Amino acid sequence: MPADTVVTAPQGQYDSRFESSFVELDPITHDADALLAWAIPRGVVENAKKLKFLSWMHSGVDDLGQLGILGLAIKNHFRIANIRGANSIAVAEQAMMFVLCLAKKTLRNHKRGLRTGHNNFRFGIRLIVPVCSADVALQL
Repeated sequence: MPADTVVTAPQGQYDSRFESSFVELDPITHDADALLAWAIPRGVVENAKKLKFLSWMHSGVDDLGQLGILGLAIKNHFRIANIRGANSIAVAEQAMMFVLCLAKKTLRNHKRGLRTGHNNFRFGIRLIVPVCSADVALQL
């Protein structure tokens, strides 16, 4: 990076990547040349008048379209990049895990074992079963 490059981030304790607010980000982004972002509060990009590049840390850009940032990029001539394909191996591995669990009837057999008192999973193994996008961990 050039010697006069300034890298800055919001100050404070954050439990999530989505906790920054417009009030916190506006002072440090209004003259930024580039933004690297997981989440962008409304108004931040609109006020970044010198913006030349936005690195969006997601595989898609649907959220940017909903925020109006894609149109703003065309209007203000700044580029957008995302991380398309960054999680493709992990997603493929998880899909194969689901296929194998279905083929072996893992969840059904586990529930049957809990009902009958038979522990088919020994040695303190934890079975994590995704349920409606939330993980439920069952200690076995």
